[in-house]
Amino acid sequence: MKTVYVTLKNLRNGEYVSYAKACLRIIDRNDPDMLGLREHFDALTANVTAVEEVFRQDRTSELTETITELDALRGKFLVSIATVVRGYLGHYDEAKVAMAERLHHCIAVYGTPSLITVQPLQQELATIDNLVDDLQHDPDLAAAVAALHLTEWVNRLQQANNNLRMAYDERIQERAALPPDTIKDLRQEGHELFYQTRDRLAALALVADYAPPYDTVINEVNDLSDRFNDVLARRREGGWASEEAG
Repeated sequence: MKTVYVTLKNLRNGEYVSYAKACLRIIDRNDPDMLGLREHFDALTANVTAVEEVFRQDRTSELTETITELDALRGKFLVSIATVVRGYLGHYDEAKVAMAERLHHCIAVYGTPSLITVQPLQQELATIDNLVDDLQHDPDLAAAVAALHLTEWVNRLQQANNNLRMAYDERIQERAALPPDTIKDLRQEGHELFYQTRDRLAALALVADYAPPYDTVINEVNDLSDRFNDVLARRREGGWASEEAG
C-alpha cells in the first residue's frame, strides 16, 4: 500500500501545525490505542501544542501587526509616487516631462513598485533607502521632486521605511526573548516524532496486512499529504518567498 510523504521542513510554521494536527485527528478518530500508537500520539500532540503556542505568541504580537500596517503604508506611498511620475510623462509642459522622465528612470533602476514591494523585507528596506537617497540628494532629481510636488510624498516614504525598520528590529529582539524552546528547536523535535509515528504506523499496518483501521488511516493521511504537497509544488513553481523560519 502506497504511503505519501511530505517533507516537513518545507512547510511553514502555520502549515506544519495544520498538517500535524490534521494527522493527529485522523489517528485519534481511529483510536491510538487500537493502532498501537498511543505513546507516539501523545508525544507528537505535546510537540504540536508547544509549536502552536510559540507561533501564536509571535503572530499575535502587536509589532507584527504594526509591521504589516507600515509595510502596506510604505507600499502605498511608493506606488503613489510612481503613479504621479507616470502622469507627468504625458504633461503638456516639456520641462515637466523631462523631469518626470528623470524620476521615472531613477525608480526603474530599482524595479517597478510591484516588484520592489514583494522583495524580502530587509532587501526592500535597503532598496527604498537607496531610492530615497537618490531622490533627496541628487541635485537634478531633487529639483524634479520639488517641481512635481512630490517632496512630501518622498518624506513620508522615508519616514514609513524608517518606522518599519525600527519595528522590525524590535520584533527581532522580541523573538530573541521567547522561551528557550524556540520554534526551530520544537520543529526539529516534531519532525523526528512525526517520522517515528509514520514509520511505526507503516510497520504495524504491514504486519496487520493493512486491515481496518490501518487502511483507513493511511488512505486519509495520504489524501491530506497530497493536498499539502500540492501547496509546496505551487510555491516552488511560483517562486513564493517567506521569511518565516521553519
